[in-house]
Amino acid sequence: MVLEGVEQKPLKFHLDDRGYVYEIVRHTDEIFRAGEFRQLTFSHLFPGAIKAFHFHRKQTDWVACVQGNVRLVLADFREFWNDGKGIEGRESLLRQKVVPKQFFLGEKNPVFLRIPKGIWHGYCALGHQPASIMYVTDQVYDPSDEYRVPWDFFGKELWEIQNK
Repeated sequence: MVLEGVEQKPLKFHLDDRGYVYEIVRHTDEIFRAGEFRQLTFSHLFPGAIKAFHFHRKQTDWVACVQGNVRLVLADFREFWNDGKGIEGRESLLRQKVVPKQFFLGEKNPVFLRIPKGIWHGYCALGHQPASIMYVTDQVYDPSDEYRVPWDFFGKELWEIQNK
């Protein structure tokens, strides 16, 4: 486990001569811990698009990339929002203390990922194809529970392809 509370579940893939089905989630899955989900959302990213960064104080997300592939970046902000001081005026401290972690999800890595509340997260579609993400939340969307920082908060190079 890279960040406390972040978990992955391999997706079940069923292929036959008509196509394929991913079994993404059951309410009884261990990854839910008998929790309840309140909303299912579908997000589509155009090639090269970046949707980042935000976190929730109340909401946990569970995500799967069901078309294409994405770079998902997580950054654990919980230590800092729990102290009640917020982000403003502490941006440089946060850039030093919070280390982003990358995950690759999608057709080439079909997993369901749990993102606990307090974890900044953002996505980027990889390659020249769009990507589609489905996510389940344990709260109904509430814009007042979404806290944002710019997509390049940790530097633009975070989103660049690392030609190795």
